[in-house]
Amino acid sequence: EEGGQFQRILDVGCGTGVIGIALAYHIPELQVTAIDIEPVAVEVSNRNAQYILPATKKSSSYEALLSSAADFVVPPSTPLFDCIVSNPPYIPKEDMRSLEKTVVEFEAWQALCGGDDDDDGLEVIKQILQKLTTWLKLGGSCWMEVDPSQPKKLSEQLSSISSCIELKSVYQDMSGRDRFVRFVRVK
Repeated sequence: EEGGQFQRILDVGCGTGVIGIALAYHIPELQVTAIDIEPVAVEVSNRNAQYILPATKKSSSYEALLSSAADFVVPPSTPLFDCIVSNPPYIPKEDMRSLEKTVVEFEAWQALCGGDDDDDGLEVIKQILQKLTTWLKLGGSCWMEVDPSQPKKLSEQLSSISSCIELKSVYQDMSGRDRFVRFVRVK
């Protein structure tokens, strides 16, 4: 990110830890806290960090915890995060039926489906956005992978989700589809 000096990053929905571990590996002095609702994912993520990160960074730079986005709280004596990254479950429920078998066989339903309560796949994303002001420093960014149908919906719904964050950027994937979004905490 432009001019960003990150000390603390939160990885929401860490899975195997690929995003948070890569950031911890490449950014000196970075501390990554990662959360996931799946106990196996947390265990694998912590194991991957032990295997991949240099010995000098293993104990202090990466920790995966068992928690949902809705339940995660930054302890009062702990500084807020400089940046949040997330590849949350975002696939609309209706689209889950048409996913390729190779995807569904290797990923848990809750790691893919963006929620049972709505049709747009935004349930978990909205939970994350609602929690940003309790997790993220003023001026901090939240980077998220989303379904190509969701950036426009998020832009339209953002004022009802939180008045403290703005959708700053939408980035396309290699196929030219809107796939990544960046939110910034402004209040």
